[in-house]
Amino acid sequence: MEPFIYSPLQERQIRLLRILPGDTLAFEIYHADIDHPYPYIALSYTWDAPIFSENISINGRVLKVTENLHNALLTLGIQIRNTGGLFWADAVCINQQDVPEKSSQVALMTSIYKRASLVLVWLGLPSATSDFALQKMRDFEKYMFDTVRAHGGDSITALASISPQDERFHGPPDTEAARAWPAFTELCSRKWWTRTWIVQEASLNQQVAIFCGNQGIEWKSLISNVFVSMELARYPGFQHLLGFGNGLAMRLDQVRIRVQSSQSDFKLIEVLHVLRTYDHTDPRDKVYAGLGLATDVAAGDVVPDYSKSFDEVYMDVVRFCLGHSPQEHRLDFLGAVIRPALDSDCLAFEGEVCPTWTPDWRGMFGIHELSKSFGGSTELEGQRVYNASKDSVAEASIEGRQLLVKGISVDRVAQLSTISEEEVGISTERSWISENLEGKYITGETIGEAFNHTIVADVQRRSQRAQYRGYAMDWIFDDDQRTVVDGEKNLQRKYMRASMRNATFLRRLLFTEKGYMGLAPAAAAIGDEVCVLFGGQVLYLLRPKGKLEHEFMGEAYVHGLMDGAAMDMEGDGHQTFTIV
Repeated sequence: MEPFIYSPLQERQIRLLRILPGDTLAFEIYHADIDHPYPYIALSYTWDAPIFSENISINGRVLKVTENLHNALLTLGIQIRNTGGLFWADAVCINQQDVPEKSSQVALMTSIYKRASLVLVWLGLPSATSDFALQKMRDFEKYMFDTVRAHGGDSITALASISPQDERFHGPPDTEAARAWPAFTELCSRKWWTRTWIVQEASLNQQVAIFCGNQGIEWKSLISNVFVSMELARYPGFQHLLGFGNGLAMRLDQVRIRVQSSQSDFKLIEVLHVLRTYDHTDPRDKVYAGLGLATDVAAGDVVPDYSKSFDEVYMDVVRFCLGHSPQEHRLDFLGAVIRPALDSDCLAFEGEVCPTWTPDWRGMFGIHELSKSFGGSTELEGQRVYNASKDSVAEASIEGRQLLVKGISVDRVAQLSTISEEEVGISTERSWISENLEGKYITGETIGEAFNHTIVADVQRRSQRAQYRGYAMDWIFDDDQRTVVDGEKNLQRKYMRASMRNATFLRRLLFTEKGYMGLAPAAAAIGDEVCVLFGGQVLYLLRPKGKLEHEFMGEAYVHGLMDGAAMDMEGDGHQTFTIV
């Protein structure tokens, strides 16, 4: 059989496949207008290894595909036929060897998944427990529906009523319900959950079905079970139910909710933060997979172009931020920069390719940038959190691989602590506590008071969103957790610890030559300059490189200098920093 040859697509056309009857995988291919398509299913799956070892027939000619896609098409053929038979799968419907076509089709990916009648997720072939897990998910969803109804429709109260002793949801170890949870965790730990593109594919369409083998459930059924697992995990001995896979499912659902909200405000830089911890094959996809989710990106702002290198694509993101962000958020992209730290277990990486001012989205680790806007549900919503540069206007431009930005150098780093990089626990932060807590700090507070504000960056955060300023760690309240059993107090303690971990994770405590205390990135070193960059909300650390250039090291919180006081200090005068 001769190899299949693609015919060129016209502007805003896509290809759709119809599965043909018979025992072999044979298809007809059609060109369709994405703005007026026939009903079709969009397939979401993983490529796995790029080994094209399996044959399918298209228009009587052969096309090689990966084993995982071949398995999906074999297994899901019945479901696809029952919905009309038309479907879209990227590896077949896009000519992967045609770079210009690939770039133009990726630009249509948002429309492709949003306009599909159904997004069909393929987790892979069944395991020994996957059919059982999917059936118990259906059962648990029904039990949850009954529980909510019994509580007058109040889902929050209904969830809170669930305990490990409830034999419908758990019970003794030898029950079916108890055995379902390890199977559920295995299902939610499949490779599909880690792939960058699935965030967009699963978020844009309300109709999503998840299949493992020939058994499937609706998205809402799976998420109902995730909520139950999180409730059970509150009990001692059941923390294992907060498995890695379950966390991925919940995080993806939070993106779905935000994207599908009619009042969604999801900026590109926020989207890229979400995608940072997902896996990728092509590093350019860490940006291109997020364009369709970002509400501040219009057509033509950032155009997929696979002829560019990944570092050029990442610099395009910075150009977009400088050209399209509101004035008070123009330098927010700098919060996404993560530089290597050789004494860090997490950040001791090598092989930097991007300029130091360009976020490198390849790394699969996340860091909470310093908050720039207050979150929803507060009267401060949308307002800036800090104002280190007062009312100055950002003056920044890109020349080649250099960022030119105006600002002031106001201090230098004199002392640094160890890095906080424990995923659980706060022993590192406790080790930072000074022996001289009653001494006076520059602002008039005690050193202890300044420290307690510093290690939360003066902000309470809930669900990663800043709520208010003036917040501080209360160690006495935190230490009471072993003896005090109170739902509201436990919740406040949870927010307090989360606020501290958001502020300190992968950061160090710093002290400056002028006596200030703050939080520095893990990559900081003694002698780094503490700088105001005009238009920036926070402070920044720059490292001199020769006489005329600087490296960018990261954002910094410096207690007492976050609301304009640094602009009044005697520094080195206004200058244009050349950051390489």
